[in-house]
Amino acid sequence: MRKASLYVIALVGLGLVTASCSKEQRTDGNAPVFKAGVEKNTKTSFSEATNLVWTDGDQVAIYGSASAPATYHPENIQEDAQYCDLVVTEGNPGDGPYTAIYPVSIAKNSTTVTLPAKQASVAGELTAYPMYAQSNSTVLSFKNLCSVLKITMQKANTTVSKIQIVTDQYLNGDFTVNYNDGTPTLEYVNTGNVNNHTKITTLTFANNVSIDESHDFYIYLPANTYNYFQIKVYDASGNFFTNTSNRPLTFNRSVYNKLTIPASAINFYPGDLNGKFTVSSDGRKVSFSKGNLQKNGSIYQFANYQYNKQDGNYTYLFQWASNSTASTYNEPGNNTIVNGNGSTWRTLTGPEWDYLLRLRTGARWNLVKINNIKGVIIYPDNFVWPLEDNAAPTYQQHPSTDYGTKTFTLNEWQVLEDAGCVFLPATGHIQKNSSSVSTPTYGYYWSSTAVGTDFNTRDYAFIMYIQPTSLAFPGSNNATRQEKTSYSAVRLVKDVQ
Repeated sequence: MRKASLYVIALVGLGLVTASCSKEQRTDGNAPVFKAGVEKNTKTSFSEATNLVWTDGDQVAIYGSASAPATYHPENIQEDAQYCDLVVTEGNPGDGPYTAIYPVSIAKNSTTVTLPAKQASVAGELTAYPMYAQSNSTVLSFKNLCSVLKITMQKANTTVSKIQIVTDQYLNGDFTVNYNDGTPTLEYVNTGNVNNHTKITTLTFANNVSIDESHDFYIYLPANTYNYFQIKVYDASGNFFTNTSNRPLTFNRSVYNKLTIPASAINFYPGDLNGKFTVSSDGRKVSFSKGNLQKNGSIYQFANYQYNKQDGNYTYLFQWASNSTASTYNEPGNNTIVNGNGSTWRTLTGPEWDYLLRLRTGARWNLVKINNIKGVIIYPDNFVWPLEDNAAPTYQQHPSTDYGTKTFTLNEWQVLEDAGCVFLPATGHIQKNSSSVSTPTYGYYWSSTAVGTDFNTRDYAFIMYIQPTSLAFPGSNNATRQEKTSYSAVRLVKDVQ
């Protein structure tokens, strides 16, 4: 069931079917034909003047007394396309009572639907909006299962490739449908043995969408109250910006809700992650670059992935300064970074590393392995654990074994990264002027704060130091420094509000 030119969605009640446009043969001549319509006055489409309509390609699952559901398709679609006959494509539902689910792809059984993690928007239309009907007869009045969010992005000279919603509630996976005497609700299924639930859902487009004029986007969500609600918008190059609500949002079933992103907020900053991290007692925040810094000759770039140390011929370890007596930091962020939008980056100071990892309210980090890559995850401010089947670890725990027992697959890490997490891989370092990388299972990350063995001579600088069973940072009992002529990793940050 597509929305003709989706903007708002008015669902219409039952009516008689008059037009004839039969296109397919039934596979079971004894299977009943259903009269199908949709509930009245429901706004779920893209235009206040455009209602939900049936189209030839729609597929509906209908459950009856038979052991398996039958698949149905619309025929005799009325001229205004708001109701139709549903004619069997395959199978026979048997006798009633009947339960019908649209689209067939979400029908898990007669009481459970599976909402997808990705929703498609094709040619400006929201497709396959979840519907549900129950009846003791062959007359079906379909009810909406979700709420619709209309995201209005004001005019900006850019394009959008996809939109993600990140919340504190599950957006997809298995949900039980409780019909509630005609007003269906979705109840999250927490069985403990499935892994298809996430708190992130993505709106994808067949082609990039220009917003050189104001543009509306639509996505359906389970009816719920969301205390954390973030919209993450990607451009054609994979850069993104985020828009986060600072108040709880309640979305009701069969209601369409409006959120406007002003043009002043539509700024795609290449190279940074969407999590925000407080790094000082006065509330200053930073975002981290999407990967460690790398260099090939005079060209600087960020690693393709957070867990990468090296891509191609790029080196990934840097000296603090050109000589051991320098007191002014040689800031790598002052270089043009080809996938980082120029020189808008800097390195955390020693006190900022300390505040981030030790003093920040709810400071949370864990030594972990991601696809057997060792390192530390740092969780952003206001973090909500997004994984159902890999429980949150005890934060800031020093494991008894190398990098502990907490492991994540690449798919699980993608969910954590989308929720704003930073991962710093163990990189090793090059001591002084050695030509080889030592202790590659350890991680060494520069700060921009020079120190000395007696804090007067300034031939050393503080580092953030990842050890297999503990983390060391300026201000901790095992604070670590390195000679400036040594080579360590760099993860740059950007100041944000």
